[in-house]
Amino acid sequence: MNEVTQFDEQFVEPPIGAYTIFVVAITVLSMFGMAVVAIPFFDAQAKQIASLLDSFLSLLFFLDFIYLLFTVSNRRAYLLRWGWVDLLGSIPSLYWLRLLRLSRAYRIIRRMQRYTPEQIQDILSRRPDRNTFFSIAFLSIVLVSASSYAIFRFEQSSVDKNITSAADAVWWSVVTITTVGYGDRYPTTNSGRMVAIFLMFVGIGIFSAFTSYLSTSFVNARHKRRDEQDREELIARFRTVNQQLDELSAEIKKLNAHLIGQGEQNPNDKSNDD
Repeated sequence: MNEVTQFDEQFVEPPIGAYTIFVVAITVLSMFGMAVVAIPFFDAQAKQIASLLDSFLSLLFFLDFIYLLFTVSNRRAYLLRWGWVDLLGSIPSLYWLRLLRLSRAYRIIRRMQRYTPEQIQDILSRRPDRNTFFSIAFLSIVLVSASSYAIFRFEQSSVDKNITSAADAVWWSVVTITTVGYGDRYPTTNSGRMVAIFLMFVGIGIFSAFTSYLSTSFVNARHKRRDEQDREELIARFRTVNQQLDELSAEIKKLNAHLIGQGEQNPNDKSNDD
C-alpha cells in the first residue's frame, strides 16, 4: 500500500489543454452511445450505428492510453494506478467496461478545478491551432454519428435504396464529409439528398479549416526553429562580447598595475638624482 502511494506521488499526467478537453468530450459522447445501446427506447438501427462508432472511439481511447504511457512522469506509477483502467476501458467488445472511461474524464475534470475559467481560457489561447484541430475532430465525429443515423432512417423508405445497413450509413457519412465522393453508396430519397448536401458543405468547411491548421502548424514550426536559431546566435554573440569584455578588463587591470608600478618607482629615481 505504501509502495502504491509512493508511486502516486510521483505520477504526473500531461498538462491541461485542448487535447484533454477533447478527451472529456469524446468520453461524454461515448457514454451517450452506451446509453443508446442500453436503453430500449432507441431502435435497432441507432444501436447498430452507436456500436460501430464506439469501435472508432475505442481506438481513440487506446491511442490516448499509449499517449499517456509515453508522456507521464512515471510509467510504472501510471500503470499501477490508472493505466490498467484506461486500457480496459478502450476494449470495444466488453460492453460494461466502457464505464471505466469515466475515470480518465474524472481525473481531467479534477485537475481543471484547480484553475479558474480565466486561467483555462488563457491556457487554451496559447495554442489556437490545437483548439481548431480538436474542435474540428470532435465536430466531425458528431456529424458522422448524426448523419449516419439520419441517412439510414430516410433511406429505409426507398424501394431503390442503396444504403441498406448501419455499416453502409457510416461508410457513406465518412466518405461524404471528407468530400471524397467514392460513389459506391448514395442516397435515393430527397430527404437523404438534403442530408448529403448539408454534409458536403460542412465537410468543405471542416477540411478547409483543417488545411488552415496544417499550414499554420508548419509556419509556426518554421518560425519556432528560426527563433531558436536567432536565440542561439544571440547567445553566441553575447558570450563572445562577454569574453572580449573580460579580456579587455584583464588588459586594463594589467595596464593599471603597470602604471602604478611606474608611479612607485619614479619617486625613488628622483631621490637618487638629488
